[in-house]
Amino acid sequence: MLVLALAVAIPLFFYQLEQHPPGFYIDEALVGYSARSLQLTGKDEWGKVLPFFLRFYGSYNPPLYTYLTVISEMVFGLTVFSVRFVSALAGVIGAVLIYWLVSELWPDKKFSAAFAALTYVTTPWVMFYARIGYEVNLSMVLLLAGLACLWKALKRPPWYLAATLALTLSAYTAYAERLAVPIFLFLFLVIFRQDIFRRQSYPWLSMSLILGLVLNLPHFYILFTPAFLPKAMEVAPNLSEIGRLREFIAQYSNYLSPVSLFFRPDPDPQRSLPRLAAFLPWLVIPYGFGLIYLWRQVKQRPVKFVWLMLLTFALPAALTRDPFASHRSFPLVIPVILAVSLGLEVIRKKIGRIFWFLFFILLFVGVALLSYVYFGLLPYRAGVWMAGYDKLAQEVRVHPQSHFLIDQNRLKPS
Repeated sequence: MLVLALAVAIPLFFYQLEQHPPGFYIDEALVGYSARSLQLTGKDEWGKVLPFFLRFYGSYNPPLYTYLTVISEMVFGLTVFSVRFVSALAGVIGAVLIYWLVSELWPDKKFSAAFAALTYVTTPWVMFYARIGYEVNLSMVLLLAGLACLWKALKRPPWYLAATLALTLSAYTAYAERLAVPIFLFLFLVIFRQDIFRRQSYPWLSMSLILGLVLNLPHFYILFTPAFLPKAMEVAPNLSEIGRLREFIAQYSNYLSPVSLFFRPDPDPQRSLPRLAAFLPWLVIPYGFGLIYLWRQVKQRPVKFVWLMLLTFALPAALTRDPFASHRSFPLVIPVILAVSLGLEVIRKKIGRIFWFLFFILLFVGVALLSYVYFGLLPYRAGVWMAGYDKLAQEVRVHPQSHFLIDQNRLKPS
């Protein structure tokens, strides 16, 4: 079924990639422009030679996505497709990685890995960010790779090196992982210390520690500056300490709420699909069964690993002021899909053969609904995607001696 998942993912993530989303959002344009500057001069647009952190408007962004876009632009040219290609390719690779992760966690559950891969490629949250030309999806996929390597390292310690590399790269791709990965690793060391600290693991742990310290030297350098975490990642700065704590708890519970995950879209129209939440609404049923399974089997090592992801990956987003920032909470897609895949396995065993009929019907409906919403309804939001600026640029080039007044009041507030 992994082949089926890839057959679904490739057209969903690549079809008319240059035209959908409509327009070319400013965050994508900044990536493309910086990548072009690095390709031609070896410097960013501010004159810095191969910088570790890229200076965009009002922030210093993690650099990895932009550097990979340099390669994409060398192959495909300076196009919208080349800026979005890295994210779409990462989305397809993510289907393979989540299949691998579930296979490693539960080798005896032969269908759960397939359920995870198929759920992944038909999740609105995944499809939305897989087709956008900035870092959110790539960072999640690198995090997914790091988690799979980390779990495998408990039995085969050499995998600690791969886990260190993947998790560090994820932190060089997006802000959320900069905060989530250290917290996750600390709790992972505490919970799985008996599996980690074994004599045969010590050489590989030592090498991984050295590798991690070296790779993160730039992070240590900016740790206490605004470049490490933006001001947006701060809960209600004007409130008292008690008020902040109360606001954080409210935000944290909101990000884990089934209502937010399955029924209520991100309120920002540039960060969501019309009429669809992060996950297809009917998946709330297997999600519930999956949570029940995780609760009852909480003493199992793989289950602890999933709970750790679920409770940790909501933290970066809960520290922000946004009611549901889908880009900052995107790492949550991993544990939620794992819970859904477990729930589907529970339902399959309960209802027997009719399960497959219902499953493939809903899979077909999900693909059809995603296609309709993305290619049929999303174009009506072209305004928030800055559609038309390419035509405006052409008009300006045709009349180089004229002066133009550009009204941006209709754009969504930043």
